[in-house]
Amino acid sequence: MIEFLKAYLAASPVRKTSKRRILAIVSALVIICSIVTLTAFAAAATYKVTIEEDGVEPITVSTREDTIEEFLKKNSKKYTLGKYDYLDTSEFVAGEDCTLTIYRAQTIKVVDEGEIHHLKGAGPAKQMLEKHGIVLGKFDEVNIPDDVMVSSDKTVEISRSFGVTILADGKEVDVEIASGTVTDALKRANIVLDEDDETIPTAESTLVSEMTIEVLRVEYKERVATEVIPFETITRRTPDLYVGQTKVKVKGSDGEKEVTYKDKYVNGELDSSEVLDEKILKEMVTKVVLKGRVPRVNTIKFKNGLSPISELKVPSKVKLDANGLPTSYKKIVDGTAKSYYGGGTTASGRKAMPGHIAVNPKQFPYGTELYIVSLDGKFIYGYCIAADTGGFVKTNSCTVDLYMNTIEECYAWGHRGVRIYVL
Repeated sequence: MIEFLKAYLAASPVRKTSKRRILAIVSALVIICSIVTLTAFAAAATYKVTIEEDGVEPITVSTREDTIEEFLKKNSKKYTLGKYDYLDTSEFVAGEDCTLTIYRAQTIKVVDEGEIHHLKGAGPAKQMLEKHGIVLGKFDEVNIPDDVMVSSDKTVEISRSFGVTILADGKEVDVEIASGTVTDALKRANIVLDEDDETIPTAESTLVSEMTIEVLRVEYKERVATEVIPFETITRRTPDLYVGQTKVKVKGSDGEKEVTYKDKYVNGELDSSEVLDEKILKEMVTKVVLKGRVPRVNTIKFKNGLSPISELKVPSKVKLDANGLPTSYKKIVDGTAKSYYGGGTTASGRKAMPGHIAVNPKQFPYGTELYIVSLDGKFIYGYCIAADTGGFVKTNSCTVDLYMNTIEECYAWGHRGVRIYVL
């Protein structure tokens, strides 16, 4: 407008235009500008508010109010609200077309700690409850969120808060909460669990009134230790010793191992250890103890009329006493004997026959002359020669294995104690 005025004055020489006329022109222009500005402002400040209600024709109002309070005050006669009705103004925006929604009161079922009420109301649950004087504590909970309106098909459930106690880091913290798990209570108390930490009861446990929750600060550490492997001792019965005699065959020795542990510390104290790995540094040697099983017999008496089982003739150099036992020998070995039959040839090449017996060649080399009788005095096997290797050598089940002619003789002999005279 100023530029227009300058252009006009430049085109009209001042000497030909009176001051009064110029003043009149300027005034007219100012008035025109004011009218245009006011008209534009008025048009821009007007916006529409639509009031909606389910089942009712919407009401649209043009307005210039700056706040919802001003709008409601000015337009209160255009709608009606009952005591328990609710007007939702959450979508109101001053200066913009927007909507208000009226919710009419319905009968709402409310359950408060098991006590049932039927109340008239509409809108958010908490506001409806306040209208009826039902006060919610700071940590009480309602099952319907604030952004959801109550209705007759929704039951409003109130959970009243209760106290739980948390023991953590040497402190005792009391928490008020209405529902949830141990994890929820810890969040309420601003207690953070590290990855390995635990709780009693567990983090997923449902909260109950007056519950005590213990926080266990858990830390895992690995350690390596060198440990002794104590040697074991086994006992084997042997026919080479008398009953009551023992002999150490293998001297035992401890082994050594390197063990990797995973130690669990709870609140700074060692709680348990888990073996992660073991490495043997030195093998343990098992101690072997031989225990005699041959009864000690000082005098053997035979029944009258016993004949030797062996078919070998007693050499003239071997003298027998009145009891039928050698009078001269290198040593005596008391042990046990089994029996076998079947014919064939022995390991030393001799014919399998009564008198050619099976032995442990390390104890009685092939060709060793022996004289054998049973300790119970029931049998005389007689003069014999070590000629074969017995299968008992691997099992150490007897001292010698005596050849018989028949299976019946083997059954009769069985497995019995013998005295072996080494000639």
